[in-house]
Amino acid sequence: MDATGLLPDGARIVRDEHGIPHIWASSVADVAFAQGVEAASSRTWQLDADRRHAEGVVAALLGKAALEWDTFARRARIAETARGAFAALDSESQDFFAAYAAGVSAAFAAGATCAELVERGVAPGAWEPWTPLAVFSVNNILFSTFPDKLWRQALVDAVGQPLAGLVVREPGRAPGSNAFVLDGSRTVSGLPIVAGDPHRLFESPNVYAQVHLACPEFDVAGFTFAGVPGVQHFAHAGSVAWAITNCMADYQDVGIEVLVAQGGRVMAQGPGGLEECDVVSEVVEVSGGAPVEIECVMTARGPVVIDQRDSGGGALSLAMPSQREGDLGLGAILPLLRARSVADVEAAFAAWVEPVNNLVVADVAGAIAHHVVGRVPVRASGRIPVVPAAPGEHDWVGFHTELPQIPPTDGVVVTANHRGTAAYDAICTSCSAPFRARRLTERLDERKQWDASGLREVLVDDRQIAGSALLDAISALAAPASGGELDASAAALVDEIMGWDRQMRSDSVTAARFAQVRARIAGHLVTHPAYAGVPSSSPHGRLYDAWFSLAGRIEACLPAFFDSSSVPVLESAGIDLDLLVRRSVTEVAAAPTDQPWGDHHRYHPISVLERLGLPQVAPAVSGRPLPGDIDCVNASGWLAAREISIRGPVARYVWDLADRDAGHWAVPLGADGGMGAPHRDDQFERWLDGTLLPVLTDWAVLDHLDDASAT
Repeated sequence: MDATGLLPDGARIVRDEHGIPHIWASSVADVAFAQGVEAASSRTWQLDADRRHAEGVVAALLGKAALEWDTFARRARIAETARGAFAALDSESQDFFAAYAAGVSAAFAAGATCAELVERGVAPGAWEPWTPLAVFSVNNILFSTFPDKLWRQALVDAVGQPLAGLVVREPGRAPGSNAFVLDGSRTVSGLPIVAGDPHRLFESPNVYAQVHLACPEFDVAGFTFAGVPGVQHFAHAGSVAWAITNCMADYQDVGIEVLVAQGGRVMAQGPGGLEECDVVSEVVEVSGGAPVEIECVMTARGPVVIDQRDSGGGALSLAMPSQREGDLGLGAILPLLRARSVADVEAAFAAWVEPVNNLVVADVAGAIAHHVVGRVPVRASGRIPVVPAAPGEHDWVGFHTELPQIPPTDGVVVTANHRGTAAYDAICTSCSAPFRARRLTERLDERKQWDASGLREVLVDDRQIAGSALLDAISALAAPASGGELDASAAALVDEIMGWDRQMRSDSVTAARFAQVRARIAGHLVTHPAYAGVPSSSPHGRLYDAWFSLAGRIEACLPAFFDSSSVPVLESAGIDLDLLVRRSVTEVAAAPTDQPWGDHHRYHPISVLERLGLPQVAPAVSGRPLPGDIDCVNASGWLAAREISIRGPVARYVWDLADRDAGHWAVPLGADGGMGAPHRDDQFERWLDGTLLPVLTDWAVLDHLDDASAT
């Protein structure tokens, strides 16, 4: 749609050749309004779907399949928390968020729409000033530890702590984001460079959108959550640049609630006896079905997000800082846009709440720094509960005031969701394995000095780095005392894998065969009697099924199984790991794949419609071969049974403090979320091979682009 008539006087939106929006306005509020107009125009379906998720009204559009999410959103009080957090913002931030929401609503009222809504005969809904805060929460509420605690509880209940420990132990955990900063001593220009890539679910449209925002007070390029104004986690403001990875901090607790009906009230068992709960009944409209009434219960610990009393089950509450404190931390956004130095960014992130992140930051004065930012509760017990806890057992008594910092080593700070220092012990129960951090450090040590172009290749490094123990076990099969001679095909497979360069290239058949062996071992462990009682799906509903994939968990955690300290646990459970390796190699050798790794490891972005089992039009690049693996720097999650990759880098960036426009960035799809849009997936090739797109922020160039690109 033509948004020209909607913009404030003097405001303009210029789209470069890749459709990336560059927004200029004469005031902060006008920038926000124009950003809202642009987002509503290019991401109509994404914004309307996220608003519906925030308000718990998806089922009214998409039917019964969305009822579980709507129930969760209502019970978790996503919208109510956002309203409260908006009310708690300073007045200027309120104006900023309200202006963005007004821009979204103006574009919708002027006719911005999308195929997904048109075919259902509805128009996108208006936004409230607090809606962007609720959309931010939607994108992050399941991004922390509480679903993992549900999984851990089910695992421990099924197999006991020793065997459960192998599947949750840190050396094998491999979700991945990467970020690093080099000081001037390590760069060709003599000024710092910040680079990295956030890893989340591949989504269509992509969760992050590139944007360039400017007014007399600031000029910032970075990534924003579609539907949220400003930039949040990754940005270059000219004289300062920053990035984050997930800290893996444990800032959410799940509580076991004992609820009792008493005189028309709902009471919860607290540490000192029964306590009255705040209860609200809500009606969820369901397209094609009858409305459903749900009860939303708030205890002293938090909202009851899982309530299975009607089916004979229990009730679980969720405690999280944003809901408990009525603060989403988004008062940091305006100070970040105005930041000019490392100190400014540090001061802005002092207001951050959740997710708890590792922050790396650098400025043109040469300063670099790392901080953990956010709010992590201090529990009265002094311990972090890793499974749901009884009322009072781990009451919060404040928040940690001293959060970890990773000091630079040889002018470099690397953060890859790993336990950067011993100080992480106080706030984390399980971080990622150190494999990616070690590999990044190894790659960065290859040169004394780097430029922005060279660092792009580091981000797509696809060396298999966590499989050494498995490779050693495969190699041992060739030893005379390994338990019997291998047949010719198995011996040939062992020789092939041992001669492999360990690169998970999309064109490597040996990489695919290595992954085939790994998946077969994981499959044997899943079906072993020791793990027979582990549920194959979530007992709490489909919403949590992704966390209950035992095969995926074991495959990511195989390094822990091969650790020497695991031998007593395996022996007591009757698991002969050497036998399983031998059996798996023999089975794969009998029917080895002849297809390269990329044919088994294909890009698969998930849409809202696909999640609900509804028809969708996938991007043209869906199904394309991908390099990388679960524990490469180029980390990407693999669903072996479906031969697809649904998780990986959802953005890549290199911020150069010497010259912002010498930097690079890309997303896996494109700047436009609409079906058939020219920029829906036109960045894929540059994202895939790591060449990325040049960052363009020079208004002297932007203002002379083809007139057709300006709004």
